[in-house]
Amino acid sequence: MSDTDIALDEFCALRELTLDLLISLSKRELEIPSIGNVSPLWKQFRHIVRVQENYTEAIQTGVIVFDPHRGTCASDRSKASLLAYFESAQDSMISALKASTEQTRVDWFGEPCSVATHLGRLSNHESLHHGMFILQARERIMTLPPSWSLWGEHDA
Repeated sequence: MSDTDIALDEFCALRELTLDLLISLSKRELEIPSIGNVSPLWKQFRHIVRVQENYTEAIQTGVIVFDPHRGTCASDRSKASLLAYFESAQDSMISALKASTEQTRVDWFGEPCSVATHLGRLSNHESLHHGMFILQARERIMTLPPSWSLWGEHDA
């Protein structure tokens, strides 16, 4: 198994948790107004996918560019639309990875890195949002899905 395959497996495990949470939320929970300076959950899910699109483009072009106006967007804030957006982004990333090699490099602001390192950074971004989701769930007294028990108590 290559380093890229290992990094992809780690990312996919985190992504499954993200999707478990999205699937578990009600429409009301997705749209609850932000606390402090944090966006409603539906916007955070959309953001996660937009960032993944930036990472996918970087695998294809060899340069990371973070731009919220590049890529596509979920057509609305519904759970179904967000789930379709996640699926489309995942399919695109897998296609980009299949076209890459172990020698493929991504320029991170002047620092070339392997695709495996690049995917590790995407995993870090996903984990950051998991922490934000946990804090919001606790603040809003929401129950996290059982799969989230690996992050600690699964009920808020």
